[in-house]
Amino acid sequence: MLVVAREGAATTGIHAIHEDSGVVEIQVAAAANPWAVNQHLVDYLSAVLGVAKHDIEILAGLHKPSKIISVAGLPPAVVAQRLAQAWMPPQP
Repeated sequence: MLVVAREGAATTGIHAIHEDSGVVEIQVAAAANPWAVNQHLVDYLSAVLGVAKHDIEILAGLHKPSKIISVAGLPPAVVAQRLAQAWMPPQP
């Protein structure tokens, strides 16, 4: 899964899902500290996806906003479905 983490938000949540590229933008309620951002991101994804924190691994981008994340035990289609259910797209 490709994730762009935007730190400094008031609350952690999905900001956008780009179906064309597969990128999920997540606003993270953490200061601009890579460790804190990564921890909040794992906590949030664990809750939204219904998996244990140890099942979520940041494979690349530990110190960057763009990250590649692996979720053990869930097929990609289920991950996409659960993320879509958690996202509240802006209303026109």
